[in-house]
Amino acid sequence: MNDKTDTPVAPPAVETPPAVETPPVAVAPATETPPVETPPVKPQVAAPDTPLATPAEPTPPETPPEVPPVEVAPPTDDTPPPSEPPVDRVVPDASEYVRPEGVPLEMAEFAHNNGFTQEQFDSTLTQFGSIMNANEQHKLQTMRAEGEKLVASWGKQKDYNMSLAHRALTQNDPEGKLKEVLDVSGFGNHPAVLSFFLSIGSSMKEGGFLKGSDHTPAKGATAASAMFGANHPSN
Repeated sequence: MNDKTDTPVAPPAVETPPAVETPPVAVAPATETPPVETPPVKPQVAAPDTPLATPAEPTPPETPPEVPPVEVAPPTDDTPPPSEPPVDRVVPDASEYVRPEGVPLEMAEFAHNNGFTQEQFDSTLTQFGSIMNANEQHKLQTMRAEGEKLVASWGKQKDYNMSLAHRALTQNDPEGKLKEVLDVSGFGNHPAVLSFFLSIGSSMKEGGFLKGSDHTPAKGATAASAMFGANHPSN
């Protein structure tokens, strides 16, 4: 091992190359730009005249078809005469109304107070009569149904009881005035009337006062017709 201290060695010097001289740039001398020649303008030549198109001839208008004249019929004598002016409404006084038999004066007074004409009064009575008749028929049918129900409740004694009632009426009403009233009113079918004459007939038979023989009603007859005959309204 060498005891000497190593001395650093200096690097060799670098030689700088000599500077290169740049040759001067040659500048081209300025040249003159030749003037631009403008081409001569040719004179415009007029285009030859173009002939105009011949206009089309106008189409003549269509002639409309001839319409025959309307013939007006001459006036005839069959033209109806002008209508007559309406007649004023006439409201009679109460005593001037024509009233059917049985219509009270109070109905005419009601019609007059309400401005009824005779025609309106007649129409009202007709309508009112129809309603009353319908109600009366309903009442008669109701009494007939109730009377038949009572007779049916008598069972096998039905014909015997009806015979007693009929004989009691005939004996106590020899002139037939009560029978007529019962026929007209229809009350001969009322259960109360049937029961009343049955009670009279039974009492007279027990006391020996009932005359005549047993009366057998016709088959299918109503309760009233069995008592009062075939002319009863319910038959």
